[in-house]
Amino acid sequence: MIFREFENKISATFIYKAPEIHSTKMRKVKLIIIAMLILLVLLAGCKKSDTKTLAGKDINFHKGSEGIVVTFLSNSPPSRVFQNQDVAIHIQAENRGAYNSEYARLFISGFERSSLQGNWQDGSDISADLTLSGQFRGKSQANPEGALDIKTYIAKAAVPVSTADKYTANVLITSCYSYRTQANPVVCIDPDPFSVVRKDKVCEVKDVGLAGGQGAPIAITKVEEEVGNNKVFFRIFISNVGNGKVMKPEIVTTSKCPYGLDVLDINKVQVTQISIPSLTIDRCEPELSRGVTLINGQGFVFCSFNLPQDKEQTSYTTPLNIELSYGYSSSVQKQLEIVNIQ
Repeated sequence: MIFREFENKISATFIYKAPEIHSTKMRKVKLIIIAMLILLVLLAGCKKSDTKTLAGKDINFHKGSEGIVVTFLSNSPPSRVFQNQDVAIHIQAENRGAYNSEYARLFISGFERSSLQGNWQDGSDISADLTLSGQFRGKSQANPEGALDIKTYIAKAAVPVSTADKYTANVLITSCYSYRTQANPVVCIDPDPFSVVRKDKVCEVKDVGLAGGQGAPIAITKVEEEVGNNKVFFRIFISNVGNGKVMKPEIVTTSKCPYGLDVLDINKVQVTQISIPSLTIDRCEPELSRGVTLINGQGFVFCSFNLPQDKEQTSYTTPLNIELSYGYSSSVQKQLEIVNIQ
């Protein structure tokens, strides 16, 4: 309708100003002008669409509660096979967290070895642990999906006891990897919290909640803040929000992970950093070198910082830098029924 009205106006203009122009020639001029207008509209629409596509999404990779996640590929292994049938077990490992893992291994177990006797794709036997390729990188702007690796165990199915009709193998895949967590909650520092003279302040000392995790299975969930005459105190809460076991970071590279762990190895998180750019730390309890013990998946560390001596300075906001280091292990399993047809 718009183009029809525009066309009528063009016709009237051309007829008024140049009545001597032949109608066929004038028709061609009108068609050229209309085609140019349509082309301009289309080009403007394409440019707008490209801008929207290239802008992308503002994604915060430091969210969530997952680290390295292991899954079986579809129908691998199948739920039912027969005696002497070849079986391929494809295992996918993904780093769904926000941090790189410097050391990550997979283990297969849970069944009578003679029932699925075989080798990993690299030729190593069932007793060997499988190291994931290189530095297993977490999600980032350069790699929004994180690292991914697929390992294959190839075996021949067999019922361990020849007189039995069938055997159910519980295929268990266990990961053991190093990981870390970082958080930078913004806190309020007030050098003169008990001043009798009212001052304009940009912030107030209060607790800070950190919902949604930091892109790792161990999360800093809350920071409680209190202030004294010369010190400011922080109670930092740590929680196991994943579905696995946390352990001392140094255990990951030993043969104790995952099957040789004892009570002194697990539920330990190493605090590698607690700092505020403008303040000096006084002390922490427990001492940072000792790490934090989680009870029922929960724990905390209590730290104090020396306040600035300049009482003329007003309150200000600043990041509280927290970094944790630990080992982590989780498992996934699937049942495979082996039927004896001999």
